[in-house]
This record gives sequence, structure tokens and C-alpha cells, in this order.
Amino acid sequence: MSSFKAVSEPKKEKHIKEITAEYAPFWQTLFTNMGISSPKFGAKLCYMGKEFGDERVECVRFWTSELSCGQDFYVELFDWDKEHYDRSTRKLYRLVNNPNWALNPKKYVGVETSSDGKTSTTYAIRLTDLELVNSTSVTAAYAEVVKVPAPAVMMETEEDLFPGGMYSEKEDTHYSAMTMRDYYCIKHNIPLSNKTWLNELIKQSKAYVNK
Repeated sequence: MSSFKAVSEPKKEKHIKEITAEYAPFWQTLFTNMGISSPKFGAKLCYMGKEFGDERVECVRFWTSELSCGQDFYVELFDWDKEHYDRSTRKLYRLVNNPNWALNPKKYVGVETSSDGKTSTTYAIRLTDLELVNSTSVTAAYAEVVKVPAPAVMMETEEDLFPGGMYSEKEDTHYSAMTMRDYYCIKHNIPLSNKTWLNELIKQSKAYVNK
């Protein structure tokens, strides 16, 4: 009786479009929180390239259409094994829109590639030129959205504005007792009255107005 060896099917190579479709839902809650209804997003290979000199640096490539889309472009990276570039953390990066990107060939380095007899150009960018927007554990179902609570608005009380009770009855004086000096100081907001409490009131008033 002859025996047959089971032959395993070769692993199907994922296309970038498939990886992008797989990655995109993870970031949807974050985009919604950021107020971005139609984000430009794509999965990108990050690799060690020599496009910027003899020393290899982490690079990401973009198509002309992506650089000229008129808005920020968001990316999540994968490696040569089509796995998350950082195996423990999923990271979202942003390439800030630059309408004049073509005028900066040192930052956007053109690389010609050939496929099926056709030549196309992509542009390499250093990973360090991308802005890290979010970092979330790979075990999470969705990107973590960190909300910073708005600072509490504290209403200023009379005591805050006028420490020591500047309007207390014992330190008040009827207007009939106001001198010409007092009038001048009040009119010109100058704390040079002979009444200490009035000078303090003028000083506190000036500090409040200048806030």
C-alpha cells in the first residue's frame, strides 16, 4: 500500500490593500474622536533603507497620489513578514500634508521601481519625519482614546477679588467724606489716597482688570 505525504498549501501573500482593510477598523473610534470623518489611511511597510545615505534608517514609502491628496495621511506600519512593525504595540503615524512636498527632494526621495514591464516612482520618507499620533497594545480591540478632562472653571468670589473683605462695612465710608484726593485717585485709578483701604481697593481693581 502506497503512502502519500500531505503537502501544505503555500501561505497566501497578503496584498497591501488587504492589510489596510484589516488595520483600518482598529483606528475608527480614534478618528471619530479626532473629528475626522474621511481619513486618508493606509498600511505601509517600514524597512531599513539607504535612500538617505550610507547609513540605513527606518523608511516608509508613499505614492504621488498620497502625497498630493490635500490632507494629512495616516499610516500603520508592518514588517517584511506582514506583521505589526512593533509586535507588542500598534502605532498610528501621521504624515502632515505639505502641498509643496515636491520642492523638498531631500525629505521626499524618489525611488523608481519596475513591475510587469512598467516603471513607477514612490517616495521614501524617514520614519522620524512621521508624527506618532497613538500607541495602543496589540491585544486591544480598538485604539485607546485618551480624553483629557477640561479644567474646572472656578468662579471668583468677592473674597478672592478683595482679600480681607474690602467691602466690609467697618472699612467703608459715606461718599460725603470723600476728599478731592480720594476723587482724583478713584478717577485716575491711582492708589495714592490717604485711606489705606481705598488704596488697596484700587490696587485689587487694577490687578483684576489686567488679568
